[in-house]
Amino acid sequence: MSNDDLLKQVLDFVADGVYFVDHDRRITFWNQGAEKIAGYGASEVVGTRCPEAKLKHIDEQGTILCGEGCPLLHTIQDGKDRSADVYLHHKNGHRVPVRVRATPIRDATGKITGAVEIFNDLTPRIATLQKIKDLRQKVYLDSLTGLANRRFAELHLNNLFAKNNPLETNFGLILMDIDDFKAINDVYGHEVGDRVLAMTANALRSAARAVDMIARWGGEEFIVTMQDVNEEGLHTAAERFRHIIAKSGLPHDGKYIQVTISGGATIKQPDDTSASLLKRADDLLYKSKQLGKNTILTSIEGG
Repeated sequence: MSNDDLLKQVLDFVADGVYFVDHDRRITFWNQGAEKIAGYGASEVVGTRCPEAKLKHIDEQGTILCGEGCPLLHTIQDGKDRSADVYLHHKNGHRVPVRVRATPIRDATGKITGAVEIFNDLTPRIATLQKIKDLRQKVYLDSLTGLANRRFAELHLNNLFAKNNPLETNFGLILMDIDDFKAINDVYGHEVGDRVLAMTANALRSAARAVDMIARWGGEEFIVTMQDVNEEGLHTAAERFRHIIAKSGLPHDGKYIQVTISGGATIKQPDDTSASLLKRADDLLYKSKQLGKNTILTSIEGG
């Protein structure tokens, strides 16, 4: 058995797809791993040229790469290794996401005589990443409002404290509560109450900056953290939230259900902890309720 035959026999036990092409990109070898991933047997592809072959790699935009975008072609031309994430055409018609790696084949004189492409199926990896993403959403998202949940907000707040120091720009926090929300549930029922919560969440989302973190803190409470903001900017943002929510309305039985919010807004101080910052915001929220609701007090106003 020649060394080439031994190499090909070994490659048939490799799980990754492996195929060789000559200088004209004509396929000269196709291993069993390639057959399992792409569905084509060696007899169906060996002897065909890549541009006319059945794989027809495409990128995420659907561009066919068998012409100028072919990694094998460029590797044969300049002798450089390449890798790319592409989609190959499976024998059954669907596309398979694969990571391809191309490397040149040289003869004894160093002349490039072809290239080898190794590819592995990314489908399990993509499925795993999607599962992780779904699990993260389930863990950190509030299913009713689509906002971050309290668990995420606490982690986010701890992270802000971990990287913040007195020399850096401080951040602000607003803790808000829907006024008289129990009455909404008592009069209209919990289904309508849930819709009011979702409406309030959407109003907060529309009034926030892209960099702000908004979360449902629990029940009818919401929390917003704002970076790169001073006391005046925090007050302006809090008032914007308050006005937009007050002017929102949930259509129900020919009329609109409207709610207001009360809250407390405060800037993180050098000696603050997460607990002290939250307590100060909660104290301001309580004072806002005492003042007649539909109010968001800041640290300056609340003392």
